[in-house]
Amino acid sequence: MRGFGPISVHFFSAIISNRDPDEKVVLVKTAPLPRFNNEVETLKLCRRQNAVRQLLDVTDSPQSTMLEFLDKNLYDASCEQQLERRDVKRAVRAAPEGLAVLHANKRAHTGQFHVTTQADCFCISTNAAGFTDINPDNLLAHCGSGESRFGAIKLGDLGDSVSEDVSTNTGQHIISAPIYRAPEVILNVQWTTAVDI
Repeated sequence: MRGFGPISVHFFSAIISNRDPDEKVVLVKTAPLPRFNNEVETLKLCRRQNAVRQLLDVTDSPQSTMLEFLDKNLYDASCEQQLERRDVKRAVRAAPEGLAVLHANKRAHTGQFHVTTQADCFCISTNAAGFTDINPDNLLAHCGSGESRFGAIKLGDLGDSVSEDVSTNTGQHIISAPIYRAPEVILNVQWTTAVDI
């Protein structure tokens, strides 16, 4: 990380910038080990795909990822100022483009919670930060210029993505938000990446 300037820390990430305007700004992100490993694996599958935020590097000490920096997520942008129709259209196009990249690699973006049972109680572990369904928080954008408020819009937050091929695809994990949950998940049968739609 030589040559980088001051670091400003935000929750689980830090933005590292250099004073030289020609240098690239990156996002440094850490997460609990299972989520960290999952996100690194998923991002490696999505290399050179413009619809998904790109992994630039992985460090061991401290364990972190260096990710492509995008200026803001669309939720924050919409809170600052209502999105114009053309921006909404672009976001609606960007989400399925990002999902197509994940689905080509047999991964679903939808988040997961681990299910445990205690006596007669059905519990959902709280070690996950929430479901990561496609929403404006997961669509990241560069600030645009001219008529367009945004430049590139990309899918991000892949730490809770799940593979349709792994052993977790047996009904032992609850994935996606309850209001949008696919019937296959509700019935605890094997599902495909179609659960994202």
